[in-house]
Amino acid sequence: MTHRTLIIGATGKTGTELVALLTRANRMPRAAIRNRQQASAHFAKANMPLEQIAFREFDYARPETWDAALQGIHSMYLIAPPKELGPEPARAFLEKAVERGLQHVTMLSGATTGDIEGSLLHEVEGCVQELAPSWTILRPSWFMQNMLHWLGTTIRKEGQFYTPAGDSQTPLIDVRDIAEVALATLDGSYHGRILTLTGPELLTYDDVALKISIAIGTPVRHIALEDDEFKRLMVENYGWTPGAADHTVSLFRLVRQGKEARLAPDVEEVLGRAPRSFSDFAKAHRKAWM
Repeated sequence: MTHRTLIIGATGKTGTELVALLTRANRMPRAAIRNRQQASAHFAKANMPLEQIAFREFDYARPETWDAALQGIHSMYLIAPPKELGPEPARAFLEKAVERGLQHVTMLSGATTGDIEGSLLHEVEGCVQELAPSWTILRPSWFMQNMLHWLGTTIRKEGQFYTPAGDSQTPLIDVRDIAEVALATLDGSYHGRILTLTGPELLTYDDVALKISIAIGTPVRHIALEDDEFKRLMVENYGWTPGAADHTVSLFRLVRQGKEARLAPDVEEVLGRAPRSFSDFAKAHRKAWM
């Protein structure tokens, strides 16, 4: 079977799940990666059949890697370039992809900034809508998995985690639901749609702490900090770069303004079932916090 679907960001959270779904469906994805050895180790650790994945070197900053990645591709799962590159590499890459016969693009955007004019995600969304013969844009809310790999990394040692979220609400979504929606769109069935992907309930981070507490049987606290205090703590105590801390605070500022405080029916429309709940997610991943 030929590898007709290219996954940009294949080793990322949603990309990894989408590669897994495609391999289980015997659709043999083409994974765009920077380092073959590291990517192989990543997928092997996830117990994926490496013989069903075609690896192609890809880097937005190196156009010489684009042709091999695009050879024979029919559909693509696209993520935006790194912020420092801006949207132009995405435009140039999409132009080349369409020249090579690309028929459909499913783009991973985001609910927080995807509709904000001038943001990177919004600019790349515009390129996709302008250039792709068929397109679907996914605007998911914040990932439940952030509580494993980003915001929640202090829980195991400290029994608490920190955010500048205040009492804002977010409909956290499992990346597996995002990947399943992406899979359903790759054939063009949802052409011209911008799908807002949310979990089934609006949660404050105090709610998140309580649900994790219930799952692991030990109290977990959410510590709400002011922006400057959060940035200082993350940089001085946890090794974040100032840029990462600033970016996180800028996103949470939008969340505090209510940018994420809504539920959408799109996951259920596409998948025919309700999205996964955070309670079930916490139970399934409780060992990560214990």
